[in-house]
Amino acid sequence: MLKEDTPHSNWKMSSAFNISILNIVSCFTLPNLNKNPRYLNEFKSNKKCNKKIDISFNNKKHDNFKKLDLTKHNITYSIKLREGNIFLKSKFYSGKINSEYAKFKIDDLGEESNYYIIKYLIKLIYSFWFLEKNILTLHASGMVYNNKAYIFSGPSGSGKSTILKKATENYETINDETILLEIKEKEIIAHPNPFYTNISPNSIKKKVEKIFFIHHSSSYSCLKISKINALKNILKNEFLMQDNMLKNKIIINKTFKLGLKLAKMVCFYNLFFTKNDLNYIINEEIKK
Repeated sequence: MLKEDTPHSNWKMSSAFNISILNIVSCFTLPNLNKNPRYLNEFKSNKKCNKKIDISFNNKKHDNFKKLDLTKHNITYSIKLREGNIFLKSKFYSGKINSEYAKFKIDDLGEESNYYIIKYLIKLIYSFWFLEKNILTLHASGMVYNNKAYIFSGPSGSGKSTILKKATENYETINDETILLEIKEKEIIAHPNPFYTNISPNSIKKKVEKIFFIHHSSSYSCLKISKINALKNILKNEFLMQDNMLKNKIIINKTFKLGLKLAKMVCFYNLFFTKNDLNYIINEEIKK
């Protein structure tokens, strides 16, 4: 599994270009930075864009500002909905998203911090647009066995990356942080999330067979859970369903409907495990 990209001072991207991810074609206008998100270059496209993203700088300066470490901490923000627009505001940026475009201004905090803020905003913007396309962004890792996807979902520290690291020895893997779940009429398709990996979302498209909600424990157990409990866990682990997002009824209703459909179409399990159980999970549990 390839790690999330980091700023690279020897690489520079043009300020306006189109990218295509899962049939969402966006025209980006970004500030010229030496440290731009390199992964975007992999998705450049000549297709006609149907979305626009405009990110620019404020001249605002922060007194006593210390280096912002966005690799370890999310940016907290407030959200409001008005006339079809979603307005977001944090200490360091403000802007809006709708079904056609996103426009944001960020404070110029220095090259490295700017890089991470821009990358975070792009992830957030695309998560809204994925939702419009019936795609949930689930905190999860995934592996492929017998041409089907097996998903391990849970919060940070629950063991997603640990399980996937073990799986890479013998199996194709999808992602180790978030998985895109496309809710179709008769099946659920797992895609890598390009914002957490260098793997293209178009390179792996696998039907989901099972989803495990994982927990560290002193003993091993794997129990099938009800559709209601599955739905609760889906909502808890979906990227947009963070506490400060719950004020937006449109997002809640859309995520709930997609989550309910997902819960009805796939088998879900609560998986409790120790590090000594990794071989059993990878080589036995998924094959049952």
